[in-house]
Amino acid sequence: MHTIITVCWGDYWEKYGKRWSEAALAITCKPEIIVVSDKPIYTQFKVVYNDSKHAGLARNSGIQVATGEYVSCSDIDDIPYPHYFDGVDGEHDIIGFTLDIEGGGRMMPDSDTWDRALGINAQNPLIVSSAVKRELLLKHPYRNVGWEDWALWLDLRKAGASVKFDMTPRYFYSRPPGSLATVNARAKSEEIREMKRQGVW
Repeated sequence: MHTIITVCWGDYWEKYGKRWSEAALAITCKPEIIVVSDKPIYTQFKVVYNDSKHAGLARNSGIQVATGEYVSCSDIDDIPYPHYFDGVDGEHDIIGFTLDIEGGGRMMPDSDTWDRALGINAQNPLIVSSAVKRELLLKHPYRNVGWEDWALWLDLRKAGASVKFDMTPRYFYSRPPGSLATVNARAKSEEIREMKRQGVW
């Protein structure tokens, strides 16, 4: 069994919870489903309360109670496909996913991006979602930094985690392409670079 975790704040459950729940329930392998929320919500899934407004720290609380072999974190306003966990077979520590983008197009991870993420001048690798062995995430939780996903990938890379990149889209990114840009991107990138200069990675 695997685990899928989503985080919702404020009125996100009211806005997106029904759509996300239906999609998560349709995943063919029938994963454990965990919702991390900052307020009480009514759902059939396992709910973890966490009022942190940091996505990574909220995900950590869900990972702590997860029981699946692999864990994947899905944003509440994205739509996982039924084959979300297909091919996650235990041979690799991490399976890097591809996603469909609203308005057309795809985001695809690749080994070059993975390795470039180690460079001092690298940009956020945007390796998007993934399925990671739970035991690895317990040893290397999300950091309290601006780009927590980038820092996690660097931590896992430093730990020698094996990775496979899957080019089959696993979910629908339901935001327009322009929203991929982050207003604080420069500051977040510099924070990661400074950590590299200090020898964190």
